[in-house]
Amino acid sequence: MPRSVIAAFVFMASIIGCGQDKASGNDTDTRTDSPRQGKAFVETTTRDLGTLKYGDVAGAKFKIKNTGDGPITISDIEKGCACTEVKYESSPIAGGSERTIEVIFDSKGLSGYQYKTIAVILEGCDTKRVKLAITANIEY
Repeated sequence: MPRSVIAAFVFMASIIGCGQDKASGNDTDTRTDSPRQGKAFVETTTRDLGTLKYGDVAGAKFKIKNTGDGPITISDIEKGCACTEVKYESSPIAGGSERTIEVIFDSKGLSGYQYKTIAVILEGCDTKRVKLAITANIEY
């Protein structure tokens, strides 16, 4: 039997099999746009720390709200600079709940205008990455 006929048979069998699962009530849908998906919302993505003296440590808080139905998980945080420390709770954010991410900035070794970014990596929602930023002006 030619390979193309076998491939067509396997393809048709997989389509028929998927249809039977749906008809029998076995939900095998793994699409990411399911109704139980979380949805991340961040009202403010940039915080200005103002003018700091050299060596000052300052912080800012960002709130991530889950406006969807399914849980969202913060799977990782990527910092753009060693001068920032990030504190957050790693448990899932349920639908309708929010989580605070605290960014602590140490100005030691820096001067002038600073723009530092933090990438929040999410699972369980269509937004996989949220970029947060802090700004400051460092004076001696």
